[in-house]
Amino acid sequence: MGRDFTVHEENGRLVYEDAIGLLDLPLPRLAGRHQHINAANALAALRAIEPDLSARLLERGLSEADWPARLQRLRGGRLVDLAPPRAEVWLDGGHNEEGGRVLAEAMADFEEQSPRPLVLICGTLNTKDTAGFLRHFKGLAQETLAVPISGEHSGRPGEEVAVFAQSVGLNAAACRAWKQRCVFWPPATGLSRRAF
Repeated sequence: MGRDFTVHEENGRLVYEDAIGLLDLPLPRLAGRHQHINAANALAALRAIEPDLSARLLERGLSEADWPARLQRLRGGRLVDLAPPRAEVWLDGGHNEEGGRVLAEAMADFEEQSPRPLVLICGTLNTKDTAGFLRHFKGLAQETLAVPISGEHSGRPGEEVAVFAQSVGLNAAACRAWKQRCVFWPPATGLSRRAF
């Protein structure tokens, strides 16, 4: 990136350029600005292996890519049913400091487009840098609900995740499980919440 190829967004399109030439492509289907760089890396690899791939095939790949639990909006299910009307529930498996940074950037972009309070629901493994991941949400998340990871022996207890969240300046509380009714409630401001 920056040496063998470049990528940027222009007029709602992804503009990619390398030694083979310039491509004007649709934005990746996957949410988040970090997916522009991921898409560019994939494009560079594909063009190195098969330089004659048509732009139509590359467009299709960007438009149809699907990666569950990578900034995926949940549109139904038990967790969504617990949320207040019009709330958005997003799922991501990010687990390191860089993952926390790009996810916080994506949530900030969402906030800029459609202001809503952000509530994090977070469970982590004891092998992960929980504080490093969460520190990027300071000033962005209204609240952090710390939960254990059900059935995972190396998961941190919710109370421990809450301590890490508080250590980086987040308002945090521990819950026994993600499905507690306390996870969602109508905010006083009347705006629907965005849970992540």
